[in-house]
Amino acid sequence: EISACLVGSEMCIRDSMNSNQITGNININWFNFSHLLYLDLGNNFINGTIPNNIQYLDSLEYLSLENNQLSGIIPHSLCGLNTLLYIELSSNYLSHTIPYNINNLTLLQYFYIDNNYITGSIPMQLFLLDKLEYLYVDNNYISSSIPEGVYNLSSIQYIDISLNAITRSIPHNLYALNTLLYIDLDNNMLTGSIDRSIHTLHSLQYLYLYNNYLTGTLPVGINQLYKLQYIDIDSNYITGNLTSVLKNLTSLQYIDLNNNLLTSTLPDDITTLYSIQSILLQNNFLTGPIPPQMSNLQFLEFLYLDRNSLTGAIPVGIYELYNLFYCDLHSNMLSGSVAKEISNLQQLLYLDISSNYITSSIPIEIGYVYELQYLDVYDNQITGSIPSSIGLLQQVIYLHLNYNFMNGTLPMELGNLLELEYLVLGTNGFTGTIPTSLGQLLQLESLDLSFTALTGSIPTELCELSSLYSLTLNNAALSGSIPESLGGLSSVLLLDLSYNQLTGRVPSSIGQLTVLRDVDLSYNALTSSLPVSLSQLLQLQSLILSANQLTGPLLNITALPELFQLVASDNRFTGTLPYNIGTATAITSLNLTNNNMHGSLPSGLGQLYALEVLSLSGNHFTGSLPLALSSLTHLYDLDISRNALT
Repeated sequence: EISACLVGSEMCIRDSMNSNQITGNININWFNFSHLLYLDLGNNFINGTIPNNIQYLDSLEYLSLENNQLSGIIPHSLCGLNTLLYIELSSNYLSHTIPYNINNLTLLQYFYIDNNYITGSIPMQLFLLDKLEYLYVDNNYISSSIPEGVYNLSSIQYIDISLNAITRSIPHNLYALNTLLYIDLDNNMLTGSIDRSIHTLHSLQYLYLYNNYLTGTLPVGINQLYKLQYIDIDSNYITGNLTSVLKNLTSLQYIDLNNNLLTSTLPDDITTLYSIQSILLQNNFLTGPIPPQMSNLQFLEFLYLDRNSLTGAIPVGIYELYNLFYCDLHSNMLSGSVAKEISNLQQLLYLDISSNYITSSIPIEIGYVYELQYLDVYDNQITGSIPSSIGLLQQVIYLHLNYNFMNGTLPMELGNLLELEYLVLGTNGFTGTIPTSLGQLLQLESLDLSFTALTGSIPTELCELSSLYSLTLNNAALSGSIPESLGGLSSVLLLDLSYNQLTGRVPSSIGQLTVLRDVDLSYNALTSSLPVSLSQLLQLQSLILSANQLTGPLLNITALPELFQLVASDNRFTGTLPYNIGTATAITSLNLTNNNMHGSLPSGLGQLYALEVLSLSGNHFTGSLPLALSSLTHLYDLDISRNALT
């Protein structure tokens, strides 16, 4: 019990029991501690409420109860301790409102009640505490607006009211707090604009206003905040341009204005931010070229300019940012080539230039960016082959070259990328065979070689990739049989081998792929009957087998409880529909067009209440159409033509 820990002299002036795993309620004979100055019970497991008789600790200057399990209200009696300098009640379960008599704490300098369940508004009385330096009420449920009386906080240095439900605009009087170093109002519901008098906050170092509903332009006066180090106003509705706004901010280390409505070009002023480490301007409407003097930013580590309308080439200056870790330029209109100077970026971990108009080939020097983990050049106009130097990227995890005009053979050196998890090379003009060395990529989770001109057989080595969950080899020119060792792909969810020239039978080992959900083997030349083991795929949702030469009876779809789509058209299947087909209740699409199936249509079809597409044309079904089909209210495509139905 806490009371047992506190028994001692009436003259005790300090007691700290921080991080002692204390449990139970606060149950103190407060009268014995009238001379206590310092009480720290933080980081324990204390529950219950803050007792009202705390008022008898009338010499207390420091009170810390943070990171416990306290609940209930902040008692008004706490505000009778007018000697308090420091209150920390953070990270509890305290609720209700801030006490209206908090103005009695005239000496208070530090007030922390963040990470609780405080509701209501911020009382005007709080802003009468002219000695308050630190105010943290973030991550609560406080509503209404910031009172105009905020200007009374003449000693304030840190304000954090983030993660609440504060509404209306930032009061004009707040800009009079010339002692303010840090203000965080993010994740509220603030509206209106940032006042042009912001330049009066000449001590400000940190400005966080992100995730609000702020509008208007950025006031030019920001460029007079010479001490500003961090500015984050992302995810608002800020308009206009950045011209002159960033000028003179030589102390700025971090700027985040992403997800706004900024227009115009990137000003040259951005290249004078000599201390900058992070620039995040993505998802705006910025146009024009990237300034060529980017090499001035020698401390830059993170550059995000993606999802704008930037044009021109990637300036050589970017390749001189020797401390750059992340560079994201995707979804712009950039052109030109990737320069050989990219090898200068020895710290680079992440490069995304996808969805631009980059031309030419990938330079050999890309292999010398040894720390690179993520490379995405998807959806450009890149030509040429993959350089064999790519095999030097020993740290790369994600390699995405899809949707370009690349050609040549796939280098065996791809098999050296032992950390690789995603290899996406589809929709290119690659020729030759699939390198057997890809079987060495034991961390690989997704392999896409679709829409290429690759030939030859599927290497059995691929079937050793037990971490692979997606294998898409469709729309190539692969031949030969599907390897019997396919069952080694024990994690695969998606298997697409469609639109190739594969022959032979579907291997029985497919039944070992117990987590398989989607299979597409259509438009090949597969023969023979389906393996019985297909019925073991209890997670299977979609099976597409159309345009092959498969024979024998259809698989027992009633054994596949998750199957919603079966397309087996244009084959040579025989036999009848199962009499208990009504138990396959997940089915939404069933297409058996152009086969050799016969017999009557079972009445159980009328129990497939989710069915939307039923195509049985071009078979030998007889008998009459079951009346129960009229109960299929979701059915919009029914084709039973070219049968012998009466």
